[in-house]
Amino acid sequence: MPAVVLRLADEGGRDQGSGHVKNWRRERLLLIALALGAAICWRYVWRSANRLLVVTFLDVGEGDSAVVRAPSGLTILIDGGGEAGPQPGPGDAGDNVVAPALMMFGVRRLDAVVLTHPDEDHVGGLDSVIEEVPARLIVEPCLPVDTRAYDEFREQARRSHIPVHRARVGQMFRLGDGIMARVLHPGAAPITGTGADPNNNSVVLRLVYQDVSFLLPGDLEREGEEVLLNSGAPLRSTVLKIAHHGSETGTSPVFLAAVKPELAIVSVGRDNPFGHPSRLTLSRLRRAGAAIMRTDLDGAITVKTNGEWWKADANQRRMR
Repeated sequence: MPAVVLRLADEGGRDQGSGHVKNWRRERLLLIALALGAAICWRYVWRSANRLLVVTFLDVGEGDSAVVRAPSGLTILIDGGGEAGPQPGPGDAGDNVVAPALMMFGVRRLDAVVLTHPDEDHVGGLDSVIEEVPARLIVEPCLPVDTRAYDEFREQARRSHIPVHRARVGQMFRLGDGIMARVLHPGAAPITGTGADPNNNSVVLRLVYQDVSFLLPGDLEREGEEVLLNSGAPLRSTVLKIAHHGSETGTSPVFLAAVKPELAIVSVGRDNPFGHPSRLTLSRLRRAGAAIMRTDLDGAITVKTNGEWWKADANQRRMR
């Protein structure tokens, strides 16, 4: 806390010659000093209380989208949901959910957009978002695919003059206040021959603010988890966004043992046709001791932390 130094003198530099006056002045100066000190203390307390990292997992139905807002004001969007959106009617998740949420949060410019992988339920809403909300840069996986949704996203990035970078291990986003998001995966050589290569080459981010961390693995499946585990990357995290909407093809017991999450968040659509999240994955999470929150049951889920404590809230919070 900065110190305050008061330099005091009599009016005109004259000695007033009265002990009563001198005592009155001492008391007045003491009160002023105490008031200034109290004001500085409260300002320090207010600033400390408001230096929160806020991560919101949006309810985009059967898809993924998360907004990372740092106390510095920097903002990262990770994925943008799909074209169908979580609600019936025209438009997509980008139009219906993501862009309105950014506006509600007061975000008028994105400092980075991260596409974890180019499946439609992650990329489908991004073209709408970056058309409405400017972005400084885009980071995408090393293994893009030739699909209409991905092509529309890249075309919108070109029209908006947003530079696009390929993700690689070791890249970092510095968000101020010691907050960092580090790319843990994919490596230099793409994973191939798995039957789910786009998923297994998902961009994996680990977001760290002092003692609290988030692991965001896209749609990583078992083969990708094995590569990540063998890489020696730091995986232990407070909050784990469950890969591939809780499919049983990922979130293996050995992966959970390495992460040791306190909170697991499943981004998933209500009554989806895939049976997500699988009962097997939910059982694994419970055995690992993680609290579970789901966007299909809880709506948008927001985790706030000052780097020491964290709390999670939702539109309709029901811990499972």
